Amino acid sequence: MQNILHFQLVLWRFAGLAGLVVMILDFAVTMLSDDNLETWLKRCALRSDKYLMPHNKSHIYQTPQQQTTAFETEVLKDMFDINKNESQANSNTNYTIDFDEALALIEQDMDERGFLNG
Repeated sequence: MQNILHFQLVLWRFAGLAGLVVMILDFAVTMLSDDNLETWLKRCALRSDKYLMPHNKSHIYQTPQQQTTAFETEVLKDMFDINKNESQANSNTNYTIDFDEALALIEQDMDERGFLNG
């Protein structure tokens, strides 16, 4: 009986440590990986210096139309579930946020991350 209790205690401790390791790995991946907005910012006209390097030229948006299309599909649609064309064509859509609110949320997020601080 005592061996079973000891074994259960070891399993509980191992499960707790394994859960902690998984949480730390998940946090690290979340912090180190870019979301759609960060990727779009790196590839658009506001891109960082590393995207100006010759080997990254194929990853940046070549035209304003590519940049706008990527913003509407990758940022607005994927991150906020907003289809700009539908919301402009049909004013009866029941989105929780509209285009302007999504831009305000993006601006708030950039401010919180320190991109807009002077």
